[in-house]
Amino acid sequence: MSDEVSIVEIVVPQVGEAVSEVRIVEWFKSVGDPVEKGEPLFELDTDKAILQVEAFVSGRLIEVRAGAGSEVVPKQIVGLLAVDAPLPMATAQALAAAPHNEPAEVGPLDAARTVGARRATPRARRRAEELGVDIESIGASAPGRQLNAREIEQAAARPDLPDRAQRRREAIAQRTTANKQTIPHFYSYVDIDMSSAIKFRSATDPRPTFTDLIVYSCARVLVDEPRLNVQYSGQRVTARHSVDIGIVVALDEGMIVPVLRSAERLTPEQTSAAVQDLVQRSRNGRLRDYEVGSRAMSVSNLGMYGVDGFSAIVDQSESMILAVGRVADAAVPIGLNVEVRPRCTLTLSADHRVLDGVDAARFLAALRRRLEEVGG
Repeated sequence: MSDEVSIVEIVVPQVGEAVSEVRIVEWFKSVGDPVEKGEPLFELDTDKAILQVEAFVSGRLIEVRAGAGSEVVPKQIVGLLAVDAPLPMATAQALAAAPHNEPAEVGPLDAARTVGARRATPRARRRAEELGVDIESIGASAPGRQLNAREIEQAAARPDLPDRAQRRREAIAQRTTANKQTIPHFYSYVDIDMSSAIKFRSATDPRPTFTDLIVYSCARVLVDEPRLNVQYSGQRVTARHSVDIGIVVALDEGMIVPVLRSAERLTPEQTSAAVQDLVQRSRNGRLRDYEVGSRAMSVSNLGMYGVDGFSAIVDQSESMILAVGRVADAAVPIGLNVEVRPRCTLTLSADHRVLDGVDAARFLAALRRRLEEVGG
């Protein structure tokens, strides 16, 4: 390390607009350890999810101010990094204060990388069996490294599921009540012929889900209609600079909405891989801090449960949410004839402070065209 170093503060990211509790679960690095940019530094347990906070610059961890189990708040300084290069003061301050709900230098394939099979040392496997810990539910502190016995013991010492589930359920109740009371909702419906989508899925390997195709199509619509890629924030309507789409994921203790950042940069195949990766890591409690929070819209699919259609609640973090029903055969008039076609009902819930009826109609019409012509 050079004689001159810069000290950069490690802060708790703002992981959501209404997070009521934040607790540090564990640090993946010890004081004195080298840290590479993008490596997981510590893990946060919020009322929404367990998130990994990554290093935003390379250096060496020289101080931990809030250890495992500490209750912290967003933007609180929890540690210090020594950077092996003199940074201008303005740059160091910007790094420390940078918002963590947007990715830095994330390429179109980065989001599509899946988490590999997790492995553990023989001793760790024995401790997992003794303590009843599912090894697949936790991750190592660095890619490719085996889990050790200490990490298994830390996982076993986390709050039990019923307590965490109760906290999450209460947070969801408060959030949805506030959203319904403060956001003026309106709803628009459309039935879509999914014949082309089914053919596209059959011809693609690996096969994308209907959710994958809908997320991809929504992203393309928002690229074509940038005036719809907006959000109500700070008592005004603000334009978004990337197409960020949330995917509602059901968990045993409630739900979470991980966000696919910069979805406009992905192909259908990359979108499918990225969505599946997000869903899997959401269920394993391994989301990154920038993968929750503000987005243009969300997609909620209950079709796999046999639901024909439903209306979802818009969150403060978005301007609309698309509810997806099941794909089912229906009799459809085609000219003077009647044919059986696979149909799907989509319901768009929108924030009337941001969007009007014609905006919702334009969005759904464009989405219908894309889904009915996918692969064409």
